[in-house]
Amino acid sequence: MKLIERAKQLIPCDIVCHEISLAILFNASRLPAPAFWPESKGSYESGIIVPDLRVEDSIEAMIKSVPDDPCMIPALENLLKQNHIIAANEVMNPHLYASFSILHELGHWYHFQENYTRRGLNGQKYITDYKEIQLKLELEKIGELAKKAKKGSQEQIELLSEYHKLYRKHPFEIIADQFAIGRLKEQMK
Repeated sequence: MKLIERAKQLIPCDIVCHEISLAILFNASRLPAPAFWPESKGSYESGIIVPDLRVEDSIEAMIKSVPDDPCMIPALENLLKQNHIIAANEVMNPHLYASFSILHELGHWYHFQENYTRRGLNGQKYITDYKEIQLKLELEKIGELAKKAKKGSQEQIELLSEYHKLYRKHPFEIIADQFAIGRLKEQMK
C-alpha cells in the first residue's frame, strides 16, 4: 500500500492531501515523512503532504535520510510505548509509523484551523509562532551541537536524545502527538 492510500483512509476528504516525490522533498531539504503544509504554494494547496513511498518502506526511508540520528525512531517508539499504543517489548512497525505520522500531521492541521485560520491568521503566523517556541526550547542550538559532535560519539547520541525529548515538548508537537495518539487508541478499540 502506498502512503497516499493510507493517508486518504485517515484524512477526511475535505482536507487536501498531496503526494510529493522523494526528489522534490530532498531538493527542499525535507524528510521523507508526511508533513503539514499551512500555506498554498505553487500548485500545492495547504493541507497534508505525503512522500511517494510505500507504507512498508516508510521507516527505512526515514532512517536512510538521517543516518546520523539513531535516536529518531526510538524516541517515537518510546512515545507510543508511554501511551500504551505498543507494548514495552514491541517494536514499531511501518504501518503504525505511517499511521502515527499521518495522524500527527492531521493534528497540526486541526490546530492550525482552530487557532489560526478561524482567527483570520495565516500559515506564516503559524510558522513564525512555531519557530519562536523552537528558539526558546533551543532545538536549533542542540541540533547544531549534535551535527558538530563526532558522529556516533556518546556526546552526539546524548545531544540527539535531548533534541528529540525537547522536540516532543514543543506545544505544537504535543497537540499533534496527542491527537494522533487519541486516534490510534480509537482504532485499537
